[in-house]
Amino acid sequence: RSAANRSSVKEYAITARDRQAEVVRLTANLGLCQAQLGEALEIAAAAQVAADESRAAAKETAAQLEDSEAKAEDLASEVAALHAEVARITAISGQSEQLSSELDSANAELEALN
Repeated sequence: RSAANRSSVKEYAITARDRQAEVVRLTANLGLCQAQLGEALEIAAAAQVAADESRAAAKETAAQLEDSEAKAEDLASEVAALHAEVARITAISGQSEQLSSELDSANAELEALN
């Protein structure tokens, strides 16, 4: 019976050592996983910061685009007004030339009468 007990104690000791080695291995793996998780969290935080900065830059670009579009519309209105003014001046110039021609004719008739 004593030999059986010793054999049983030996098996128990071997099993206990195997389990202890497995616990040490699993603990090391857990430490490694925790380190990798920490790195992943740092990367995720950096990615979040980059995404926030990108969104802010996109909003700024959109605001600048809206401002540029408004300025372009203002310039288009000014150009249209300038075209209208040029057309008006051209019409006046044409009328002026016609009046000048009529005045020259009237002056010629007046001189002919004198």
